[in-house]
Amino acid sequence: MRILKPTLRWAQQLESRRLILAAHTGFDADEAHDFIDTDNDGNISVTELREVMNKYKIDETLISHLYTLIDVMDKNEDMAISLSKFREYVVPITCGSVHRQRSGYHRQMMPQLSEDEQVTQRMAWLETLMDLLNATLQM
Repeated sequence: MRILKPTLRWAQQLESRRLILAAHTGFDADEAHDFIDTDNDGNISVTELREVMNKYKIDETLISHLYTLIDVMDKNEDMAISLSKFREYVVPITCGSVHRQRSGYHRQMMPQLSEDEQVTQRMAWLETLMDLLNATLQM
């Protein structure tokens, strides 16, 4: 029971962060994965994640833990995060596929954003994503 309570608390904290991430205007798990996957090979590598973090100056303390993070998320040991694995970590369990349908709907209803507004939105969800990834390492 002593081990179970902290594990459940950690899982609840991760789910809470996923829900916050999903609530960001303009966030879509597939688009987020594609944004980070700069070489378009279908996987996010340590190098790609580091480049995005450096470019947007997000959570420099997490950079030193990128290999551990990728290792935790990567079950086939190729040191890369596939789209399906990324979805598994960032889409809230409580929303499942409903979230993907809902986020697509919101994108269609939103007015066209300026480049600055798009960057601001991207920064907001990137910071939340990095918070979620950092929390993944806390267990």
